[in-house]
Amino acid sequence: QDIVSMLVGIYGSKHMFIKEYKEMLADRLLATPSYGTDREIQNLELLKTRFGETALSQCEVMLQDVKDSKRINANVQEQWKRRPAASTSRAEPEAGPGFGARGMMPFSLSFFNMNRPTTP
Repeated sequence: QDIVSMLVGIYGSKHMFIKEYKEMLADRLLATPSYGTDREIQNLELLKTRFGETALSQCEVMLQDVKDSKRINANVQEQWKRRPAASTSRAEPEAGPGFGARGMMPFSLSFFNMNRPTTP
């Protein structure tokens, strides 16, 4: 008997094992500030051969979201570095995956307020 079969036996069903795996994967991805997903991708590929692509499609989406977030963050960081020095009085953002000292994105989101109707 292999490890996956033993785990499925512990969880009681294939459905429950996959549900727990999805939750564990989500927790791991959220706890990884470096966007490192190589190990998770490798594990997912092995599980897909066992349980099929359909059962694990949500996990695939989570990993794609992390990949997209890494790309978007790299673009935001690059734009931040290219901004004119005189256009802002803010300090440089801390190193890390796109967040400043207070856990917020280091750029202004004031464009969300554009074209918003004012209330009297």
